[in-house]
Amino acid sequence: YPDRFYAQTGWIREHAKEENIVFVTQLGDIVNDGAKDMKQWQVASNAMSLLDGVVPWGVAIGNHDFDKPSDRSDGASTFIKYFGPGHFKGNNWYAGAAPSELSSCQLFRGAGRSFMILHMQIDSPKKDLAWAEQMLSQYPDRAVIVSTHSYLKGRDGEGRNSDSVLKHGNSGEEVWDKLVRKNPRIFMVLCGHQGRTVHYRQISTNDAGRPVLELLADYQRLPQGGDATLRLLRFEPTRQRIHVR
Repeated sequence: YPDRFYAQTGWIREHAKEENIVFVTQLGDIVNDGAKDMKQWQVASNAMSLLDGVVPWGVAIGNHDFDKPSDRSDGASTFIKYFGPGHFKGNNWYAGAAPSELSSCQLFRGAGRSFMILHMQIDSPKKDLAWAEQMLSQYPDRAVIVSTHSYLKGRDGEGRNSDSVLKHGNSGEEVWDKLVRKNPRIFMVLCGHQGRTVHYRQISTNDAGRPVLELLADYQRLPQGGDATLRLLRFEPTRQRIHVR
């Protein structure tokens, strides 16, 4: 349903000012068949590029975004071509990518606060987690969001995934233990992957005793691939809440 993809980012482009949209995150599986069908990549690239010059954005690579989704052994050169650091060159809000070029960091401001968002490779390997720690050290005064593809169990039960999708990667539970829980500035984790769940949320407590909001959203199994459903997170600092629509 490529028309639904264009409808999503087209709506954001048209309503960015009135809705005060300051950042857009995509949670992975931006295509379905890896490098097998380049038309899917062209649709994804054209649709997401509608946001260029309008609002900062980022993509968290999913398992279907690797060149061979079935085994992922050939890497993700197509993803890097379309959504790697080369696409974002010259944008001052783009803070860089991991050496793998599959995890990235963006900066934005909203609600009078400065934020950093880390788009982490699915089942982030050790080197990507080390890079994330470097970014946290480089920007010590920013509130931090993590966007990744697979993290919460969703329909399979409460909590985070204990098994990784990728070989030599870290499961959702391991990403929590090795990155999220020990960095108190990470206050939110966003994820997808569990298509039958649609949406799920939980609040965890990190090592500093602070709450971490963990939210799953995946509309792909709804009619027409989700029918262009978007999730809007409105930050309301004076009321100390985040409203999800």
